Amino acid sequence: MLLYLGAGLTLTIRQGILYLSSPITFAVLTRWPRLSRWFGPIGLTTIACGLLMSSFATTVKQLIATQGVICALGSGLLYAPTTLYLDDWFVRHKGLAYGIMSAGKSVAGIVLPFAMSGSLERFGSKITLRAWTVAIVRHPTTPDWYTLVNENGASCRSS
Repeated sequence: MLLYLGAGLTLTIRQGILYLSSPITFAVLTRWPRLSRWFGPIGLTTIACGLLMSSFATTVKQLIATQGVICALGSGLLYAPTTLYLDDWFVRHKGLAYGIMSAGKSVAGIVLPFAMSGSLERFGSKITLRAWTVAIVRHPTTPDWYTLVNENGASCRSS
């Protein structure tokens, strides 16, 4: 029940932090592109830690701190390098690449709330959040973060 009470405020704070941190993370990665190698894994780890900690939350304040702030900071670190990599990799079909990325985010935005709602009703918030943490960490593309850079450890932008 706790998850439902703080969900609106938590998601609002999370989106606000994500959008407000984007200019900073993009500026840092544009200035120092070699940091892209680390922003993705650090962001993913931060998101996983925030979700895992939120599964132990007993108050709305704890939920806001873990999902609203910690997960948002991790999302900001994860979003910037993926967008910059997309810009680096696709020169000729950049519009198509951004369209596919946007469509994927839209599909996830439609499907995941129903999946999460069903999981929350069936298993409760603790198990759902812990399962989501495991799914994020064990996703088949997670190790690909280390292959997103060239052999010098830098993105295509700094080569």
